[in-house]
Amino acid sequence: MFFVIVLCLALLPSTFSLLIPPAAANCTTSKCTSKCGDIPFNPAWYSCYTTNNGSALCPIVANIPLDLCNHDCYTPLQYSCNNLTLNPLPKYTGPVSLTALNPAQPFHNQPVQAAGQRFVIGGTAATYCPSSLPEGVCPNLTTTVLYGSGTGLATLVPGGQSLYIRPDGSIGFTQAHSIFVPAGSYQGAIGTAYSNAGFWGMNGSSWYACEAEGKGEGWYIYSGLFTKSWNGSQCEEVMLKVENLPMGTLGAWQYI
Repeated sequence: MFFVIVLCLALLPSTFSLLIPPAAANCTTSKCTSKCGDIPFNPAWYSCYTTNNGSALCPIVANIPLDLCNHDCYTPLQYSCNNLTLNPLPKYTGPVSLTALNPAQPFHNQPVQAAGQRFVIGGTAATYCPSSLPEGVCPNLTTTVLYGSGTGLATLVPGGQSLYIRPDGSIGFTQAHSIFVPAGSYQGAIGTAYSNAGFWGMNGSSWYACEAEGKGEGWYIYSGLFTKSWNGSQCEEVMLKVENLPMGTLGAWQYI
C-alpha cells in the first residue's frame, strides 16, 4: 500500500489530509529519480517513509523534511507525535527571539533581527537609546526580542512598537511614538509562537526569506499568505525557530 501526503507549502494547516496527487506526486520523469514503494518521486520535494501500512511521502519544507505521525505529516516546530497522534505544542506569548532555518541556504541558523523597520536575517539589531537617559536604563541585548503573540516588539519606549505585514508581504514594525503603517498593510498579530519550537504566520502560514534589492545586503522575512512584490529577488522558504525568553525581557529602548 502507498499513500502520499500533500501539504501546501505556503500554508501549514492544523491537519494534513492524505491524498494521492496526479502525475505521481507532481513529478516529471527527469526529476523523479527515486521510488517510494512503486511510485516515483522527486527527492528534492518529498521524503519517503516506510510504515507497517506501506510507504508514505511527506513534503520537504525549507529543505527540512517533515516527519510522519501515523498518516499525518508534521513539523516538530508546531506539533508533537504521541502514540501515533498529533498534538499541537503549547503556545508562548511572552518574549522570544527567532532563528532562521533552511539548511541549504547561507542564512541557516542566523538570528532574525529588527533593522530598517523590517525583519532581516543575520547581523545585529538596529537600536536607539536616548543619550538623556541614565546609564543602564536601556537594555543591551544583541538579539531582537518580540512577543510570541506576534503583536509587537519587546521594547521599553512608551507606547511600544507594533508589528504588521507590509503591502508587499514583508514584516514591518512601527517607529517609536508613531502608529503609522503604509496604506494597505495588515495590522494585527502577524503570527504565533509555539514554546521553544516554531513561529508560524496567521492560520499556520509559513515564511519566505527574500534577498534585499542590493545583492549581499541581507534577507528580509516575508509572509507566505500575502501577494509579494519581490522585483525579481531570490526568495527561499524559511522556518523560524523560537527561543523562549524570561517574562519581562526587553530587547531595546527602541528598534529603528
